Amino acid sequence: TAYITTSVFGTTLKTTDGGNTWAYDTYLGYNYSKAIPTPNGSILVVGGYGHISILPVEGSWNTPSSPVALAAQSITATGFTAHWDASEGAKSYLLFVSNDGFNSCIEGYHPYRIQTTEATITGLEPNKSYAYKVIASNEAGNSAFSNTIDVQTPPLGIGQKNVFKVNVYPNPAKEYISIGVFENEREACEIAIINYCGQELETFQLREGTRAIDVRSWPAGIYLLKITDQKNTITKKIVVQ
Repeated sequence: TAYITTSVFGTTLKTTDGGNTWAYDTYLGYNYSKAIPTPNGSILVVGGYGHISILPVEGSWNTPSSPVALAAQSITATGFTAHWDASEGAKSYLLFVSNDGFNSCIEGYHPYRIQTTEATITGLEPNKSYAYKVIASNEAGNSAFSNTIDVQTPPLGIGQKNVFKVNVYPNPAKEYISIGVFENEREACEIAIINYCGQELETFQLREGTRAIDVRSWPAGIYLLKITDQKNTITKKIVVQ
């Protein structure tokens, strides 16, 4: 619920219900940001030069503590499960996964938002170094980064075959999106596109090659692409604008 109607630098802020008023510069100095509780119980976040934003009454006005990242588990040639301790005050977590010292992040993990304290990463390359770190988030903002955990995927064992490769383009998409499956030495993959409610919008099989999907009628948002064969599952985020 928002109660603030104006934020002119150096003047007063007043609740719309005619309640208490308070001076901007009573709480803040020049070009300084701070979060303060308002008289009506909302959270007022005031930035430099008079910028404000309102947080929910039931929200927190303290950013969460930094999470502690834990050692990865279930490490395979093509994936692992990232773990971290819960942070006080956190409502969700932002997971970053990289294979180049965080100069960039791998697709789908820049960042990946999740409400739990673990995430399974798939579609990685065998015998390669990866790392992950986490940020805790709530209505008031984000924590600092956690510590970084290094993960080394093992090489493929004798007789193992590499996981198939998936290409999604363009992403974000406005009209059509092309889904490609390559280097697949097994049977056809089962492919599903799922919306945020968990409904399957498209399902089809594809062994090799590409297929175009018309997304012009889809609401803008984030969708989940799930590709499964007999032994592997790859998930990717699709953004429709």
